[in-house]
Amino acid sequence: MYSTEFVGNLPDKENEVAVSEAYLKHIGRPVELNQEIELPLQNGKNANFTVCGLLHDDGANRRYQVLVSDSFLQSYFQDHIPYNATLRIMGSGSFKEDELKNLIKSCLTPYGIREEQIAYSSSYFDSVDNSSRDMLGVAAISILIVIACSTVIYSLFYISVVGKVKEYGRLRVIGMTQKQIKRMVKRESWQLSRTSIPLGIVVGCLIGYVLVPKGWNWLNTLAIIVVISILTELSVVLSIRKPIKIAASISPIEAVRISTTTENEKLNTKKLRRKLTPENLAKIGFMRNHKKVILTLISLGFSGILLMSAATFLASIDEEDMARQSFGDKEFLITLSDEYSGNSLKDNPLDDSMMNLLTDSPYITDVKSIKGCSADILLPDKKEPSSFREIIGLSDDEFSGLSNNLLSEEISYQELVGKNGILIDDTAGMLKSWEDCNLSVYQTSNYIRC
Repeated sequence: MYSTEFVGNLPDKENEVAVSEAYLKHIGRPVELNQEIELPLQNGKNANFTVCGLLHDDGANRRYQVLVSDSFLQSYFQDHIPYNATLRIMGSGSFKEDELKNLIKSCLTPYGIREEQIAYSSSYFDSVDNSSRDMLGVAAISILIVIACSTVIYSLFYISVVGKVKEYGRLRVIGMTQKQIKRMVKRESWQLSRTSIPLGIVVGCLIGYVLVPKGWNWLNTLAIIVVISILTELSVVLSIRKPIKIAASISPIEAVRISTTTENEKLNTKKLRRKLTPENLAKIGFMRNHKKVILTLISLGFSGILLMSAATFLASIDEEDMARQSFGDKEFLITLSDEYSGNSLKDNPLDDSMMNLLTDSPYITDVKSIKGCSADILLPDKKEPSSFREIIGLSDDEFSGLSNNLLSEEISYQELVGKNGILIDDTAGMLKSWEDCNLSVYQTSNYIRC
C-alpha cells in the first residue's frame, strides 16, 4: 500500500470501501467513517459504497487511492481479475542494472511471466545509473571544500604564528622547550576546533532543515556529522603542522631580530623617491611577506570560486522553464482519455459547445484543439502489444514545425502519410526504461490497434 497512515478497517463486504481523505475533501464530504458515497465505475455506471477506512493522502495531481473488497472484485470482473504486482529484490543495492534485470527475469520466467509483461522502475534504475556519477560529483565538491578550509586554516595559523614570534621568543627565554611550544599551539588549535566545529554543525543542520524539512533523517544526519567532524579536525591537524614547526624552531636570539617581512632582491628598485600615497603604502605593505600574500590570495580565490559557483547554480534555475519543458506554451490542458473506458467518444463533453464556451471567455486568449486516439502498439521483437500509447494527428503546418527539430534523416509530409509513418516522442526515455526497446528510423511495427 502506498499510504502507511490508515484509520478504520479494510473493506470486507462488497459495498465497503476505503478512500483517501483528500478525495472526501475534493467532493465536499466530511472526513469521517460510516458514511455513504457514490463512486463512478469503469463501465460508466455509479455505485454506492460505505466508507469503512480512511487513507491519509495529500491527493497530489488529484489521483486518489480507493481500496475495495475481494468480494467486489469477484462480482465486478467475474471471469478474470487483472493484477499488477510490485516486486523488490532483497539486497538489490549490491547489483548493477543489467544484473538486477536478469535476476528479476530469472525469478519470474518459471511462473509464466514474459519479459514484455515486466515494467522496470525507471526512477530506481535511473538512481542506480546516476549514483556513481553523483557520488563522484559530491566527492569532488567535498575535496574542494576541504582544500579551501585547510588553506584558510593554514593561512590563519601561519599569520598568527608570525605575529607571535617575539612572544614565543620570550617564552623560550624563561625556559619553555620546543615540545612545550608545540603543545601550546596544538592546544590553541584544539580549543578553536572544540568551539567552531560544533557551532558550524548546528548552523549547517538548521539551514539544511529549513531548506528541506521533509528530507530530514536523523540516522543520515548523525553519520554525516561524524564524517564532517573527522574531516574538519583532520584538516586542522594537517594545516597547523608547518606553523607548529615555525613556532618551535624560534630561538630566543632569533626572536629579538626576526622580521615578518620577506627579503627579496627582485623587490629592490632604483627609485629613491616614491610618492607616499595610500595606494603605494598599501602595495608596499602587501608585498612585504610573500607567503602571507600567496595564502591570502589562495584563500580568497577558493572562497570566491565556491561562492560564485553556488550563486550561479541557484540563479540558473528557472522553475517556469522546467515546468514548460513538459507542458509547452499552454496554461491549461483538458484531455479526454479512454484508458479505462471502452467508448470515450460516447457523450463526449469536448464538443463545439465546450469550444464556444472557452473561446467566449475574456480570460482565454487562444484555444488549440488536438485530436488523436489511444492505441496498443506491438513494438519490434515483442510478443504482446505495448499498452496505451497516445497517437495524435498532425497537420502539414504542425509537421513542418516539428521537422525542424529532427536529429537525423529527413522525410516529407506526403511520404509520412503515404507510408503510414509515425513520429515518436520519447524524450523521457520511457521506451528504454519500461519496454527495453531502442527504436530506429524506418523501423516497422507489426500493427497498431486503435
